[in-house]
Amino acid sequence: LELKRVICLKNIADAVNVTDGASAKSHLSSLVVSSILVENDIEPILQLTTRDRNRIAIQSDLLGGWALNIKNILCIYGDLVSSGDQPEAKEVRDLETQDVIRTAHDFKIKKTFPSGRKVSSSPEYFIGAADTPFKIDEKFDCNNLLKKINSGANFFSDAVCL
Repeated sequence: LELKRVICLKNIADAVNVTDGASAKSHLSSLVVSSILVENDIEPILQLTTRDRNRIAIQSDLLGGWALNIKNILCIYGDLVSSGDQPEAKEVRDLETQDVIRTAHDFKIKKTFPSGRKVSSSPEYFIGAADTPFKIDEKFDCNNLLKKINSGANFFSDAVCL
């Protein structure tokens, strides 16, 4: 990680979005980069895609991020692997984006795993979601945004609702 590329944002940006396998290519782990940013007093937004993890891994990363003082998460679908440099890779997508949002919300509010098992240290996440409508017209009704809000999303990235 070239910290100097982001350190200039310290005390300027509210938070820095840390991508997770952007463009369906391998990069340094978003969890690791987010942890490095926290150590340098820069507020990260940890992205978690449904593309690369099953529900167990997602839950572990959610709790691991909290243990590393990462408070902001952005739950996203992720680019299709066919658009990346390893198109033969298999997509996981065990959960829908809305399910990841709900899992983080349940950790925070209900203090439970989806199985009902208790979470010992309840994370106080600021939960983000993304929604990029490709065509805003008279038929657009924001239903996808509303579903994510009802699942526990606190903020949106790339959202347009006119």
